[in-house]
Amino acid sequence: MKGFDRYKSETGGKRKVGSTAIQFFDDNGQPTKVREEVLEIKVNERFRCLLSTQNMISEQDYRFLDQGNGQTRLLVETEVKLRPALFNVFGFFVKGPMRKQQAKDLQQLKAILEQQGG
Repeated sequence: MKGFDRYKSETGGKRKVGSTAIQFFDDNGQPTKVREEVLEIKVNERFRCLLSTQNMISEQDYRFLDQGNGQTRLLVETEVKLRPALFNVFGFFVKGPMRKQQAKDLQQLKAILEQQGG
């Protein structure tokens, strides 16, 4: 992810249901912390988490679909709510840039995984 710096487990161990962690980012020189709470894990099938900052809360749902021949399709669903609720009125202004950045992040991940696998 753009600006990702590090990941620090808080409670429950690393990436187990109910565990929490802090993700640290450098957002154009501004340090940012994102709290992660793991909601669901099904190995090789699904990873669901809740990400939150003081200004937003986002549920992330990653589904891994076996396509055969060693291929996997990643389906990502994201629901974002801005805080305070009044900010949701302006959400349409940030939705497009957020989608573009997420698409870039996923393309970068795909390239890294394909390089490691091949």
